[in-house]
Parts: sequence; structure tokens; C-alpha cells
Amino acid sequence: MFGALRDTEEQGPRSLAHYLWPPRWVDVPDWKKGPTPESLGDVIVEAELPGGVRARAFRDGMIAFVLGGLAPSYQDDFSQWFGIGVRLMNAHLACLHTALGPGLPFKTAVVTPWTTMQVTFETGSFAAMTDASSGGTLLALHKARTASLIGADDWRFQRWSSVALNGESVRRSFELLHDLLDRPASERDRGLLRAELLLRARAAQLDVDYTGALTNAWTAMEGLLGDLLGRYLDENEDRPAIKDASGNSVKFIDGKRRKFFEGAEMTVRHVVEMLSLLDLLPFPVYRAARRGARARNDWLHKERPPSGQDAAAVLSASGELFEMVEGVPLKVA
Repeated sequence: MFGALRDTEEQGPRSLAHYLWPPRWVDVPDWKKGPTPESLGDVIVEAELPGGVRARAFRDGMIAFVLGGLAPSYQDDFSQWFGIGVRLMNAHLACLHTALGPGLPFKTAVVTPWTTMQVTFETGSFAAMTDASSGGTLLALHKARTASLIGADDWRFQRWSSVALNGESVRRSFELLHDLLDRPASERDRGLLRAELLLRARAAQLDVDYTGALTNAWTAMEGLLGDLLGRYLDENEDRPAIKDASGNSVKFIDGKRRKFFEGAEMTVRHVVEMLSLLDLLPFPVYRAARRGARARNDWLHKERPPSGQDAAAVLSASGELFEMVEGVPLKVA
């Protein structure tokens, strides 16, 4: 299914890449010098990230990543290497939404295995592509870097400059991604998954797919709420309590008590009520969680699609909750 690429000293490390879509410049070319196909491959921003991950943003909107220690070697487990790369790219797009802020319209497709290419990292030159995308738009975009110019109206240079991304915004997105990656492996993987869920929710919202927006955002929110409760339990586990008959301190939150709080009897409704009463959950987030739970249940049990307002409320609150729990300001709404 996937094309092969061998690493050599000339090629550099194997890299996964995708194009921002719809096509966008990363810094508009200097038209006074005259456009050339080669200018499409200019490296505008690059970053060295935790775990040996490397990133590059090219002028024509290609974003490429070397996965480093984030994934197993592709020789050992290609499917896992590929899947982790797709998740990383979606998490980065969530960071890019955040870096751009709400004032600049930004719509991009979610990255899938069928919209990625394997490229040489140093140059972004084409190496291999999935069967599903081979011969399609991605291949045409990549060939645009080498084919001769047709004329002043060449389609490769006809992009909306008003929605071009500036290099500083992309650099900020790599800084946010750095913070997502700079943590223990279990926390890092969880954060990347939740960032991808928020990106998928935002993409669905922009496609007027409010069911997809709500379910993706709610999945992230439910996990974040659980982590917030778990943090409270950790902080209060050894809280001073009574002493037993032998004079030993009784644990305030013992294993049995914790098992109840983390068990099936503790519903999301219980969690949000408890966190709200403890002033650990801002009241607007509490209200959005209640609203999201109702909308999700109506969808699952009554086949009643959520409204755009439901999806927007949960997505916005999930971003606020993401910052509280993961420590990274990730707001895609």
C-alpha cells in the first residue's frame, strides 16, 4: 500500500509530510524577484523538538516531520510509525489553529494516511506516496516544484495572499507542539491524542458536521474531566484524618475509596458536580459539560443530532479544560 523510501546520507532521515489544504503560502513570495518553482520549496520555519522530532514548514504549505523517538523505527513497525506520524501532524494543526487565533480564518482538512507523502526532510523532495493519493492533487502540488513555468497565470502561484500564514505564526505553533511533546511518554501520547480530537472536532464544526464536532470534543472533555478528578485525589490522598486505635493515621483516600471515585458508579454528572462544588471547574465549563452530556445522550439514545450551539459550547470549553489539565493553551474554536 505504501511506497518505500530508503534512508541514505544524501537523502537524510525518512520524513512524513502533508500540505496545508486548501493551499496556503507560508510567507508570500517576493514577487519582485519573479516566481520560480524552486521558491515553492523554500524552508521558512524549522524546529528541533523533544524526543528527536524535527519539523519544517516550506513556502508552498508543505509541513514535514521526522518522528525521532516518538515512534518505533519504521523498519520494526511501519503501521505504528505511520499512524503516530498522522496523529502528530493533526496535533500540530491544532497548535496552528491556536497560534493563528480567532481573528484569521483558517480551514484545513484533517490529515489522513491518504493525504500524506514520504519526503526527504532536508529538501522536501518527493520520495513516496500512498496508493490512494498517488496521481492526485498531492502529486500535482509536488511536481509544481520542478516543472517549468507556463506563464504569468501559472496555477501554482494563484493563491489567496490575504489568508497566507506568516512564519511567526508557524513558529509559535511549533513552540506549542514542543510543550505537548516535552513530557513523560504516557502524558505526551495522551496530550497528542486529545489535541487531535480537538482538531477533528473543529474541522467537523467548519464542515457543519455538528455530530462529529460534539463527539470528538466530548471524548477529549470526558478524559480531561477524569484527569482533573484524579489530580484532586492525588493531592488529597494523604490529607490529615483520624487515627485508629493503635494511634496510626487513617488514610483519607484509601484504595477502596479511590476505586469508587474511578469506577463506573461515578458518572460524568457526578464528576462535574463534584469538581464544580470544589471550585476546581469554572462555572461556564461546568455548564458546557452538562450541556454536552445531554446532547451526547440524546444523540446516542434518541438519535437526536446536536445543534451547532451544543457543539460550539463543548468545543470551546474543551479548549479551556485542555489548558487546565495539559498545561498547554490549545484553543481551536
